[in-house]
Formats: sequence, structure tokens, C-alpha cells
Amino acid sequence: MSFFKKLFGRGHTKLQIVDSDLGQFNSDYIKGSDVIWIGNTKLFGKSIELLMEGNQERISQVQKKIVLSALSDEDNLKSESSIAIKEEYKNAEMDFSSLEDLLEVKAITTNDNGFELSFEQKENPFFYFNVFFENNKQTGVSIDS
Repeated sequence: MSFFKKLFGRGHTKLQIVDSDLGQFNSDYIKGSDVIWIGNTKLFGKSIELLMEGNQERISQVQKKIVLSALSDEDNLKSESSIAIKEEYKNAEMDFSSLEDLLEVKAITTNDNGFELSFEQKENPFFYFNVFFENNKQTGVSIDS
């Protein structure tokens, strides 16, 4: 059984770190020396999840720079997200009033090239809109149910 736990990263001891800029993170998934860290941050006045890769000692410094840059320009994130999601609403022939009225920001998920900003509709059908960013410019959107 321990072979499978090691192979699939299950049954690990939870790790915890504190980053000087982004605060406390708990391990979400460990496989070998690779760790997916989960923390919290504020965006658009809301507390959201922050998922970052790293090792057992710290979060990825590349991803940390990406997140800090993004968080320093919330107006740009809101504008870029609104443009992208408004287009998706238009394609679905749905009315788009504003990001704040229709969606709630939920999480930032990073990688070494950029990040994904996830929103959930406030009302039925509760779709998730994931806006992809590179260099703080949106590059696409995916929609999940």
C-alpha cells in the first residue's frame, strides 16, 4: 500500500510554509519533491485561494513574481477579465452587465508562464470562467460547468 501512496502522492504529511510576501501556505499535493501549495490572498476586495507550485521548502520564486505583479494591478486584471468574459457572454447570446454583478472571483492558479484567474457565476447555472493570463494580458478563456 505504501508503494501506491508514494506513487500517487497520497497519504503525505501536510506541510506548511510562510512566505514573507504572500503569507501562509499549506501543501495541497506532494509528489516527490514537488508540492502544490495553497494559500489565500485578497483580490477585488474578496479573499480567494492562491495555488502555486514549489518544493518542500518554498513556493516557486518565478510564480511568486508573476502573482505579485498581477496583484499590484487589480484594475488591469478586472478590465482584461471583463473584456474576455463579456465576449463569451456575447457568443452565448447572454446579457453581460458587469463582472461584479455576475461573477465572483474564486482563485488564482499559477504556472511558470502566467496564471489562471477563476470566476464563478453568482446565479444558476453557476459556470466557472477561467481567464488565462501571460504578462498580465488575458490570452483566453475556458468555461467549466
